[in-house]
Amino acid sequence: MRREIEAAFPVCTKDKNDCIQETKDSLVLIEDTKDSKCVITTNAASAHFTVNNKNNKNILFVAIDKCIWGDGSGHKKCDFAVTDSNVFAFVEIKDTDNRKSHKKDAKLQLEETITLFSVVAGLKNTTRKAIIAWKYVPTRPVASTLMQSSAVHFWDTYQVELLEGNEMSF
Repeated sequence: MRREIEAAFPVCTKDKNDCIQETKDSLVLIEDTKDSKCVITTNAASAHFTVNNKNNKNILFVAIDKCIWGDGSGHKKCDFAVTDSNVFAFVEIKDTDNRKSHKKDAKLQLEETITLFSVVAGLKNTTRKAIIAWKYVPTRPVASTLMQSSAVHFWDTYQVELLEGNEMSF
């Protein structure tokens, strides 16, 4: 998958922006650094998203915002993606407790990134997910009627499962 992503987006290669990292760690912590691309971190306190990899599979972390595309790209994009050979997950981190006003923007960022990544042929052979990650843990269930409608839209339009949460497992 790495070669396919680099072929579609040559700017992400090691000799350019180094947007892809490979890991087999059982726990992968990801931080949105705000002023730079998202990174894998060892600091649990600063992490915004967790990938549980209990079988130590080879996982690719792909920094998208401020790496494959910068702020001046002219389109919305999500923060990063994580993938193994079977699942490809696009993730948008929202570091706010004001969910209602930021959820619509997060969905647009995910949709535009999914569309832009449609040129990566290998994605068609994976289970695809789009995840809105909130830094703050909700005090009520997150499955609102609007979110359920959005999940149906994502599936019908892109064959991508739309989720909310701060972690995923491979």
